[in-house]
Amino acid sequence: MKIRRGFAMGVLVALVSFGLVGCQSGDAQVAVYSWHASPTNSRTITLVVYAGERDEITRAEVLAQDRDQVTVAVWVRGVDTGPGGGVAVAKETDVTLDAPIGARAVVNEDGSVVPNQ
Repeated sequence: MKIRRGFAMGVLVALVSFGLVGCQSGDAQVAVYSWHASPTNSRTITLVVYAGERDEITRAEVLAQDRDQVTVAVWVRGVDTGPGGGVAVAKETDVTLDAPIGARAVVNEDGSVVPNQ
């Protein structure tokens, strides 16, 4: 049985994200899983993170950008750990860049590359 590497990575990111935010209250920075460009504005990109079903994205920032890459970060607040709190779901948020994304890479604060999907 063949498992796509992207799928396996997604499960890993979801588990790590849940471990960071699904079991606690307060804001926690989570890894960005993927991104895609806005079809109408080349300066806007949508970031995708995995978080608990009821968790909310509290902040998304472009930490740095240059001609080669854009560094992003997203914070999530765990709402509660009651029934349904253990389900990780994809959540999206937009950030605006100083210039069009073009061919630049998007990376998490730790330098890991975020795939464009």
